[in-house]
Amino acid sequence: MNSASKHSKRNPGLYTKQLHVLLHNIQTQVWYLSDHHTYGMVNKAHAEFNGKKIEDIAFSKIPKEILLPWHKIFDDAFYSNGPMHSKQQVQNSSGEYRLLSITKSPSLREDGSIEFVVCSAEDITEQNKMQEDLRQNEHNFKATLENIYLGVVVHASDSSILLCNPAATKIIGLTLEQLKGKQAIDPVWQ
Repeated sequence: MNSASKHSKRNPGLYTKQLHVLLHNIQTQVWYLSDHHTYGMVNKAHAEFNGKKIEDIAFSKIPKEILLPWHKIFDDAFYSNGPMHSKQQVQNSSGEYRLLSITKSPSLREDGSIEFVVCSAEDITEQNKMQEDLRQNEHNFKATLENIYLGVVVHASDSSILLCNPAATKIIGLTLEQLKGKQAIDPVWQ
């Protein structure tokens, strides 16, 4: 155990400060709900996403302007005894829709009822857009490859065949399945 952790265990004020630093300096939105319409603590990322300051929304009724875009997420949070994961489009305070990967984890009382729900959200809008662009580029590449009259064979860095177009299979006399994985210097070519 290092001296900082020993010191923080003896000094609750320092421990609280360290938690504050951790919670409010991450990009992940973190908050908990004490019921469908009431916030417990919220971190800076969640408050800013909603155009608010922490002190304006923590431990208070959720303002309507926040509740409207988040209502489905908040309502669903209290209907499961286990963690729930979802992807949702949520409008931020600038009016921009962002795709969020959201996790909601209930904290249960001894009797099994939900005491509060801890939530976190990661903005995956850009990642999702890159994946969509990649899928579209791959589709366009394959469509182009399929329609070229010349034989085209695509190799990996180790020279193994990844794919080829119909013209190449016709020229070589083997199916794509027969060609996949063969090396450029495979004995079959001899």
